[in-house]
Amino acid sequence: MTPAPAVTTHYRPEEARAREQEGARIGVLRLTGWCGVIEHHVLVIGETPKRCRITVPEGAGAIPLPDGRRLHPGDTALVPRHAVRFEQPDQPSETGGTP
Repeated sequence: MTPAPAVTTHYRPEEARAREQEGARIGVLRLTGWCGVIEHHVLVIGETPKRCRITVPEGAGAIPLPDGRRLHPGDTALVPRHAVRFEQPDQPSETGGTP
């Protein structure tokens, strides 16, 4: 009986993160608590019909999630879509001034 060939995996986390962040959009995670609304900047790397897959940008601190978890930079989590607001870049007005 011959031994089974060794299975090699070519998982490279740095390449996976780079691929995920190519299509990432900047968003704001809004957490509502007894003290009001707290907003955290996140990267939205994927979406499902009811949830967004988010990650914390490198260099940011950990984000507390409502279920007691803490999301550290590089970690991903699924959160409800209503908790994420997408930032729109500032559009210059056509009139050139403020009304």
